[in-house]
Amino acid sequence: MVATLTGYEGRGFLKMSTAQLIKDAKQRGFEKIVVEATSEATHHVLSKYFGFVTHNTVIPSELLPNVFRDLNKSKCTYIIKDLNDI
Repeated sequence: MVATLTGYEGRGFLKMSTAQLIKDAKQRGFEKIVVEATSEATHHVLSKYFGFVTHNTVIPSELLPNVFRDLNKSKCTYIIKDLNDI
């Protein structure tokens, strides 16, 4: 999971780190990368610039016991990149 500190958005950190991740994973023989995209911005960048494809979307709080459900209402999208397509 990648997050950008407020005030540092738009400087290319996600693109730079994702490009390096894909390069390293391919060199090490991995076939796929699965990412938990918890923001629309992350999902957009990974889909548009790197070809990640949406696999599944859940609201993590739905997986938690009732006592924790109000803590996290955000959506979490699992997106996949097949490294054999590069």
